[in-house]
This record gives sequence, C-alpha cells and structure tokens, in this order.
Amino acid sequence: MSHYPFYEKRNQIILPASWDFSFNRNQDIDAFDPAAQIFTDHLTLPGCFDAMEQFAGAKGTGCYKSTFRLDHPAKLRLHIGGMGLYCRIYCDGKEIGRSNMPFTPLNFDFQADAGVHTLMIAINNICNEAKAPQFQLAVDFYAFGGIYYSFYLMEMPDFYIDRAYVSMIDPAAGKIGVTFQFGGNVPDETTVRYSFDNAAEETAFLCKIRDGKGYMEATVPNPVLWTPDAPALHTLHCEIEGDSITERFGLRSIEVKGRDILLNGTPLKLMGYNRHEHHPDFGAALPGIIHLNDLMLIKKTGANFVRGSHYPQNQGFLDLCDELGILVWEEGLAWGKQSPEGMCDPLFIQSQLDNVRAMIGESRNHPSIIMWGYLNECNSFDEEPAKLYKSLTEMIHQLDPQRPVTFALLGRKDHIVFEYADIVSMNLYPGWYDPLEEEIRTIHLIEPVIKGYMEYLDGIPAAKDKPFIISEIGAAALYGYKDRFRARWTEGYQADLAEEVIRIVGENDRINGLAIWMFCDTRTGMQGRILHRPRGYNNKGVFDEHRNPKEAAGVITQGFKKYLK
Repeated sequence: MSHYPFYEKRNQIILPASWDFSFNRNQDIDAFDPAAQIFTDHLTLPGCFDAMEQFAGAKGTGCYKSTFRLDHPAKLRLHIGGMGLYCRIYCDGKEIGRSNMPFTPLNFDFQADAGVHTLMIAINNICNEAKAPQFQLAVDFYAFGGIYYSFYLMEMPDFYIDRAYVSMIDPAAGKIGVTFQFGGNVPDETTVRYSFDNAAEETAFLCKIRDGKGYMEATVPNPVLWTPDAPALHTLHCEIEGDSITERFGLRSIEVKGRDILLNGTPLKLMGYNRHEHHPDFGAALPGIIHLNDLMLIKKTGANFVRGSHYPQNQGFLDLCDELGILVWEEGLAWGKQSPEGMCDPLFIQSQLDNVRAMIGESRNHPSIIMWGYLNECNSFDEEPAKLYKSLTEMIHQLDPQRPVTFALLGRKDHIVFEYADIVSMNLYPGWYDPLEEEIRTIHLIEPVIKGYMEYLDGIPAAKDKPFIISEIGAAALYGYKDRFRARWTEGYQADLAEEVIRIVGENDRINGLAIWMFCDTRTGMQGRILHRPRGYNNKGVFDEHRNPKEAAGVITQGFKKYLK
C-alpha cells in the first residue's frame, strides 16, 4: 500500500509480490547462513509467515528471496516500514544491514552494479529480550514474523530530499514553516522549486543548508483548516536538481492549555478505542482494505479518536486517518517493562530513543496525529527508570515542539513522572480486574475507582492542572456468549461496563478523553498468559477478530454520539 511522501523522480525497482521462501524452525537469527537456504515455498511481502497456513504459529527464521535487474550501477534504498522481530538483509549473499527494532521504520542503503542481483531478507520471530529489549515474552500481543508495513526498493540520487516537514505558523492564514532534510552529497545551498496542491505555478527558493537541513516559510494559497468534521488536506511538491518529493499535510493547531486539549483553539473531548494492527488472516501485515474497513467501523460507532497501541503505526493507516478525520495518539514500542534493571539497560534505553525518533521522523506530517506517546505501563515509580521519561520527553519536544507528549501509566498511585507528561494518561480496569468478591458483577466499582484516581491526580502539583485521559478501560467478552447473569465474559457484561464508563467520562469535564480497550480481539502470546486469555486472544474487543460486532458496539455508538455532539 503506497503512502505519502511520494518521490516521483526516483526509479522504483519493481519487486514481485511472491517471493521464494525457506524456513528454519527454532533457528536463532545470528545462526542464519544465506548460502545454506533451500527454498521450497512461496510467500508474499509485505506479509507474516506465521499467519500463513503452512507456518501458523511456527517460531524460527524465515528467509525471502527474489531477484532484480539494474541497467547501470546505482545506490539503492530498501525501505521497510515495520517488521518483526529481527531482520538481516543480503544482496548477492553479502549482508547489507540488520535490525533488532520491531515496528520501526528502517532504511537500508547499499551500492549495486549493473546486472541481475539476488535480494534475501531473513526475518526471525523468536522473542529474545537480550537482543530486542522492546519486545519481551510477556508482552500481551502476538509477535508475528515478517514485514508488516510498506516495503519498496528504489534508486537514490547523488543528492536528494529525504523529507520536507511542515510546521504551523498561522494555520488559519496558511502560513507554514518547512524544514528540509537532505541526504547524499549535500552542498551548502540549493535551489528548491515548490508548489502547493498540484498547481502548475512554481516558486523558486535558494535554500541554505546546515548539517543537512534547510528551512523556508511559505503561505498556502486558498488555505482550509483541517478538522475532524472537515479534514481538508494540502500537498507540498518540492524539487531540486535530480530529485523531488510530495508531502501531504493539514493546517491545524494542537495545544494544551491548563486542563484543556485544544484543536484549532477549541477544546476536545476524545472518545474512541485502542487498536492493534491485527487480523487472523494477515497477522500484523494488514492490507489497505482492512485499514479502511476498521476506520469506517470506528466512525460508525461515533468515535473520533484512536490510540495506536503499542507501537508506530502503518503509514497507509495514518493516511486514511488524515482523510477521514480520525484523531490519533501514536506511541513507541514498549510494554510493561517493570524491573528497574530492564528499564535502565543501555540497550533498552537506546532502542526507545531510536524507535521514537524514527516514528516521529516518519509520521510528523500527519495532521491526524495530535499527541506522541511512549513506555506503555512501564516503571514510572522508581527514580532511575524515571530518567528515561525525562530523556524521551525532551527529545520529542526538540523533534516536534508542536504536539503534546503523554504515556499510559498503570493504575496505581505512586508515580513520580507526571512532570514529563503534557497530558496525563492512565490505564484503569475497575469492573474487570477487581479484588475477589462474592458479587458476580462489579460494575458498581467503576465510578468510585475513577473518582479516586481523579482525586489522586488533583493532589499532585505536577498533574492537577493537566488534561487527563483514561487510556485503557474495558472488559472481555466472547463473541456470541450470553447468559442471564450477564456475568464476566458475556457480551452483556462488556456492554453494561462500556455504557457506565462512557456515562462517567461524558458527564465529567475533568476527563478529556477515553480510549476503550479495545477495538477488536487480537491474538496474544502462547505462554502462561493463555490461561487467562481464552482462545489465545485478548477478548476485550468491541468487535471480534473478524470485525463482527459484539453487543457493546451498539451501546458504545449510542454513548459516543450522545456525548460527542
């Protein structure tokens, strides 16, 4: 699925959908030998090999192989929008790159002569926290093996425009700043010709370059603000000698003032879902039709908000959010890292900085993204781990000072990191993970628990005057399961819990947002957790994994439309 930005002048090398495939069961990625591969199968890319019938649930190293032809020597870039969990890339048997960064946008640059070349991509899906500390075995979503997101091979010019990042100066008047990121043999200055919205008329600008970056200010002709109800989009086309880029953006402002989140100066009430990139037929490599269908279902329920849990999102999905007016929280990959030792591991720290930096670099021009996040349910109560929160927030504010920062905290009351959040977010599960009591239903606990957390936040100077989002809350239901008790695991219990939560959030001005856990059922790990996850799924989806609505979908639709008038 193609997505913005577009590089019209570059020669994109056509790679086949179907690749030769070999699989080495239980093999560590470091033991992979490209010369020893025997290719007996065919699989597609993007794709997840362990979602396919013949390798379903298998753990090990899969290798994809194909060929391509060049008529002349060229510098090439292989782009992988997101993969998991480890990869090694080979051209003609020589390793040209590797990564242990799941769900992270990756570029591999290499030189190739004229002729026919063999490209091999080895992907491993065995959890190994010592190698990829972002993704430990206890993570509550399945570790698929493959290339999840965009995937292409293109020739790179000697001097090129990597990105043109658009920032807001006066969005209503169409005044913007543009930061150019150049690459290759970069001169001290270059002439940039640019135009907006596919206009034939171009403007020439002499761009001074320092440390690979240039900057200009411009005014968009006939500017229209981007809003969820009217998601107007503009394009910026830029050319230099030998290269061009087309970026898409929206004119809008997002800011935090006191306890309010303001979009174009108007306070927001966010109501929506957490959503995983998951489908039982495709794993984490969803085709565009599934993305569009998911978003249409989300809009049909009246939601205006999606939290992309818990990793950088597919750029094609974000393009659709831009077009449909869905507001997005995008976050880096980390889940439940609790031990101080794990949080302070230099490899983990560097992986967080690199993953979040790459996420912002890839996604920054999407107007739908209104906040950046990181470190879901990680250690936020010990002094040494708290330093990572500080580092990440400072880096994000430097990379993108125009969006607020948040992170989803565990439902406990000893956090010491509120000063690093522009928006306070907490994962709360009253009515589901409650103390053992005789009551079959504990929905009556939801309101006092939420009020208790608001009182807790209002007693903390670093939190009391900031917006507050309930970033996760929900109950599991097995699709089709009903009984007269309307007890846990029934569709009825989930619906009743959702109705109560939406009422509380809708009637309380202190709560700025709600992200129900979650949009659809998703496969989780097969370790001990499966004893608490029937079918090996996290069943808290409002829709099942095939997007069939549960009873809660109707209740949520009524609630969202009532409180998001």
